[in-house]
Amino acid sequence: MTNNRTGTAWWWIFRAAAVAIILAIAVPAFAYEVARKDTRGGFLADTLRQIAEAERTNIQVSITGRRCASSCTMWLTYRKTCVARRTKFQFHCYSVNGTCSPKWNTFAAQRLASVNPALGEWFLKEVAGSQRLRTVTGETFINLGAKECE
Repeated sequence: MTNNRTGTAWWWIFRAAAVAIILAIAVPAFAYEVARKDTRGGFLADTLRQIAEAERTNIQVSITGRRCASSCTMWLTYRKTCVARRTKFQFHCYSVNGTCSPKWNTFAAQRLASVNPALGEWFLKEVAGSQRLRTVTGETFINLGAKECE
């Protein structure tokens, strides 16, 4: 019989292993297209783990789908990400219990700024303090210095 902590630990190990296996099977060495179709986001922790795996394996990430929303936008914090001009990025403030979290919004802005200072400034100005969904095209980020997908 396992105690609750052991069971929880195994669950996270299983999830991490599953993500690693999926990435190893589905991701060619030269590219990983994050937003093949519409991507509505997901759990931030899962996205951050996927980004860490991409950093570890040094793969190229292409965001070329119609929409990259919520946690998907964190892929802009990865140095080897390119974006398509037509992709619509949908941002909202990072919130805890429905309230914008200064801690998590500062974290997101710092990550964006580590790749591109203009993106971090844009996030703080346009997104961080508002619950409103903010939609912009990849062209906006390309104009701010993001890499365009060929």
